Amino acid sequence: LVIRGDYKRGHGRQALLNAWRGVLEACRNWLEEEIRLECFPYDWRTSWHQESSHAWEYFHAQGPSIEAARKAMAIAKGCRGWSGVNWTGESSTLSGSGAICRPSMARVIDPRHLEDAKMREETKAFVDALRNRLGDAFAGEGEEMNLQELVKRLVTYPKIASKAFSGEALDKVLPERFRDIAESTVSCWFMADGDQVGKHLEALSKNGSAGESAALRRFSESMRNWAGSLYARIPERMEKKATVIYAGGDDLLGVLHSSPGDAHHLTPKDLFTWIEKVFPEIWRENDQAREATHPLTVSMGLVWAAKTVPQREALAHAREAEARAKHLGRNRFALRLLYPGGQHLEWSCPWTLCEQVRTSYRDREGRGGEAANWNHLAEDVLWLQGRSSSARLSDELAMTLWRAYFPDHEQDPPSRETLGQGPGSWMGALARVMVSLERLGSRSASPREVAR
Repeated sequence: LVIRGDYKRGHGRQALLNAWRGVLEACRNWLEEEIRLECFPYDWRTSWHQESSHAWEYFHAQGPSIEAARKAMAIAKGCRGWSGVNWTGESSTLSGSGAICRPSMARVIDPRHLEDAKMREETKAFVDALRNRLGDAFAGEGEEMNLQELVKRLVTYPKIASKAFSGEALDKVLPERFRDIAESTVSCWFMADGDQVGKHLEALSKNGSAGESAALRRFSESMRNWAGSLYARIPERMEKKATVIYAGGDDLLGVLHSSPGDAHHLTPKDLFTWIEKVFPEIWRENDQAREATHPLTVSMGLVWAAKTVPQREALAHAREAEARAKHLGRNRFALRLLYPGGQHLEWSCPWTLCEQVRTSYRDREGRGGEAANWNHLAEDVLWLQGRSSSARLSDELAMTLWRAYFPDHEQDPPSRETLGQGPGSWMGALARVMVSLERLGSRSASPREVAR
């Protein structure tokens, strides 16, 4: 937030903590009233109290201009703003940074006398009671949550949220019930972020203090309006095969899935419609993306995963894929095919190159488009890798394959600078992902099957 005037650090921090404490209290009260375990009485208030004061990092900086305040903020953030909380027992399976939430988690006990089996029995009884009351979708069987994760889930239930967000319009706070996602047999999660938006904002300071303030206000309003429209526009453009989870400025999180009622399954064709047509068009409709001195670009991570892959694992890979896209040069996507057990295949490509590559590909029999067999390229890549002493496809051989399999491409083979990596690595990843998508269109395939 950028606020004009003398706004003290304590004002904002106290407002944040007061709201957070209200959320925690509503959740704790509901649990103690509705979830009763005779064998495990509640002894956890100290843990909730610590959570109320140490869950957030809050940064504050002031200056005579927005630019000066921004520089001061960068220094403040470099010092970080958190303090760790000690706990007795084991860390949660989700973050590894917080205690497993259970009724007796704050009981004072010598760690040497802690019975691991009894602690796990208590945790299981607590989670089972929550699943019985709120449904199996609330938590996986055997899942161990910390307090923060528990609260994030509890506040999505209206009865709890009405007290946790007292005075707020619940339709603005609660997410929709994402039934279409839950029922889809395969989903493709996507996470996007604008490239170097911070530098663009810094450039606005060249207009002087008054000009910077007006430009920043226009930028913020435009980005919020654009992001707010995505909740309806993206599902409409994707024929209800997409849902936006969160859209805030240049940050976007969503998922491609089967159409409602599972009448039409998600296919690789839907995926490339999103990558090549729908999302680039939507991004170009963003006023700030067009009007900036240097047009703003965006990087995206995508993760194609079956229903059997845990959702939190798919989201973690989506975040990693987005970071990978930025690392390789920004203004591109990184696509991962994620399998149970954590194995994945990945291919990254600049936005403008993807459609050109797919439409110019010709297999050994001269077929292109949807009729093309990508296994022909994959077989040659695998054979050439097997003959290489380093088990890698060299850049020179990749160029030869490019000329053989992409004869209709009007430009020279993409360079290392364009791809963000060597053409050999890029070509190998392209072959593996494309042939895997062909197989995934009809059945589930493992990375080992794809390699064969």
